[in-house]
Amino acid sequence: MVRFTVKEHKVWMNSVTGEKASIYGACPWITGARFTPARSEYNWDIVPQGYVICDNKFNTVFGTTSKGPSTQEECDNRADYLNRTHS
Repeated sequence: MVRFTVKEHKVWMNSVTGEKASIYGACPWITGARFTPARSEYNWDIVPQGYVICDNKFNTVFGTTSKGPSTQEECDNRADYLNRTHS
């Protein structure tokens, strides 16, 4: 098994407000006092937002910031390099 792999990064996004939230946290439409009709669960969708590199040895992910690789090709190239140098 290769150590570094590339996966698509996805987030919840509100189609009305443009808010984004992690897909690994609580449901973004359940916010207590901040609930408004625009934050209804029907306005949230899971959307792709770039790519990340996963380190399967340590179960970590990197590349989710604006400084990380932005295209799948960049991530593939970086993952290939990491697999060659960290095997």
